[in-house]
Amino acid sequence: MSTAGKDIVGFLNEGIENDGELREYEKTWGALSSFLNDYEHLKGLRHLTQKDIAAACVTTQSAISRLERLRGKPTYELLRRLSEAVGGSLFVSPMADTT
Repeated sequence: MSTAGKDIVGFLNEGIENDGELREYEKTWGALSSFLNDYEHLKGLRHLTQKDIAAACVTTQSAISRLERLRGKPTYELLRRLSEAVGGSLFVSPMADTT
């Protein structure tokens, strides 16, 4: 990572550490936000729509839309199916950002 990249990451981490509300948001939504970034990337590469993904996950397009907007906490099983629907696989680790 470049020096500028390290500075930005440090700045963001410092902001999270010093702001209780932001720290709580990161604790609650950080992992899902990271998952969704990767999911959106794979979804775009494969030119998939929410409707395509909903069909593959045996759910509704509106459920996929809610998930993409961080409106609710998905189950592990739904995250696994979403990963497969976009051609990925779900990896869960207690190591957080170090893996």
